[in-house]
Amino acid sequence: MVDSSLHLNTIAIKDAALADKFALAADCGFGALEMWVHDAAPHLMTEADWQFAQSRLLVRRITESRPGSNMETARRLAEQHRLGIAGLIPGIDIVVRWHDSLDDDMMKSLAGTVDA
Repeated sequence: MVDSSLHLNTIAIKDAALADKFALAADCGFGALEMWVHDAAPHLMTEADWQFAQSRLLVRRITESRPGSNMETARRLAEQHRLGIAGLIPGIDIVVRWHDSLDDDMMKSLAGTVDA
């Protein structure tokens, strides 16, 4: 029985191959995976992201031959196992870059309305 509200965070099975993560989630009745960026889009990770992931999260470094190939594989595996992808959890450096970009965009949009 599949519980569509039950999501498996892939960091819980970090040493498994991507295909095995999908198979395990489907076999255990999960409705979706919450994927980390190192699983789905390793080409987006900086060296700082990889250093954090390897030292703090204890994940192995993933190399791929072309950008987007893991995302396409994840989409195919999700369809094959009838699972959703509930979200993409970013790496630390990616979050910092996104947050800095958001701050810059926010300040530009508020220009003239806030004394900064």
